[in-house]
Amino acid sequence: MSTVGEGILARLYKELDAVGDGTGQGVMNLLAPNLRWEISTPTGTRSGCHAAFAEFLAQRIAQYSSASSHDLLHVSRIGNIETAVGVLTAHGGSSGESFIVATTIDSKNLVERLIVHRSNTVSFEPQRRNGPHAPIAASR
Repeated sequence: MSTVGEGILARLYKELDAVGDGTGQGVMNLLAPNLRWEISTPTGTRSGCHAAFAEFLAQRIAQYSSASSHDLLHVSRIGNIETAVGVLTAHGGSSGESFIVATTIDSKNLVERLIVHRSNTVSFEPQRRNGPHAPIAASR
């Protein structure tokens, strides 16, 4: 197992949290054309292909709020599979929502498969913070 400091998930969430730029192009540039994805949140599940993610992202941009960010607590990578655990962090403290994410990475270092589950009933609170997108704990 290897640790990942600036892996694909850290870059993806950094770009996702910056979609206030109005384009989301930074996010889309990290996704393979044959992307398949599923995101489950307390309010529902969305899934689909590359084009469906572009639609999802456009809705996110329309509803964008800079009041929170994704704080990665643990990231690891084995081969072309990268996983992470994190919390949604509101400015001023945790929102109480945690997430787990897994992705496969293609030969061009793009996200090919993406599964995200966000929960407001199970919390992974960090022991210390290194700032958004920086892994707090890592395993070897």
